[in-house]
Amino acid sequence: MPADLPASRSAISLLGVDYIHLKTADGGDLYLTRFGLPFWKSLLPENWYAREWFEAKRERLEGTSTVYKVPTRPVNGKVLHLVVKWSRVAKCPVRHPHGQQVHSGGIQQSVRGIFAAHGVAPG
Repeated sequence: MPADLPASRSAISLLGVDYIHLKTADGGDLYLTRFGLPFWKSLLPENWYAREWFEAKRERLEGTSTVYKVPTRPVNGKVLHLVVKWSRVAKCPVRHPHGQQVHSGGIQQSVRGIFAAHGVAPG
């Protein structure tokens, strides 16, 4: 485990996969497997998702969902090339008065995070 990880980290295990959980500066959550741990600083949102950086550097990938390829800012002389996909979790379905299920964009929560479960290679 990197010696410079924040002391406020916590360890969790989900479905047999071990994660280190970090709170991000913007109040979000970052979950890292052992493969992502060496790159934890690069994976912080401010190093790839800062608005001006992300909008200038992202490349939309083809497909049916919103997927981007984006490089991180250099951290310790290394740049990572990430593939970022947004997922909607904890959708709250709204019932139409006649029983049909409708989804309200105002209720859906979009959660951002990286689960570095398959390793990351420096670019």
